[in-house]
Amino acid sequence: MIITEIRLSNFLVFKGEQKLELPAKLESNVMVVLAANNTGQTNLIRALKFLFYGHLPDCAEVTAYRLIHDGTRAAAKVGQTVSGWVEAT
Repeated sequence: MIITEIRLSNFLVFKGEQKLELPAKLESNVMVVLAANNTGQTNLIRALKFLFYGHLPDCAEVTAYRLIHDGTRAAAKVGQTVSGWVEAT
C-alpha cells in the first residue's frame, strides 16, 4: 500500500481540514517528516494508527471526545455536533 495523501479534519492538533501530500516514488520506501518540536509529528502518527485500527490504545469510548481539536470543541454550542476525521489516499 502506498499512501499519497493524508487528509485530517479537526483531529487532535489539526484544526479545520489539513492535507499532507506524500511522494509516490515506487523506488522509495522511506518517508521522513521534519518539523519543529510540538508541531504535530506524533499526532500524525496517531492519526495513521486511528485510520488503520479505528481506535487509539489510550482512548476509550468515554474519552473519545479528546480526539477532536480542542479549539473546535471549545467553540461548539450546546447541542451542536462536531466531528473529526482522518482519510488517506
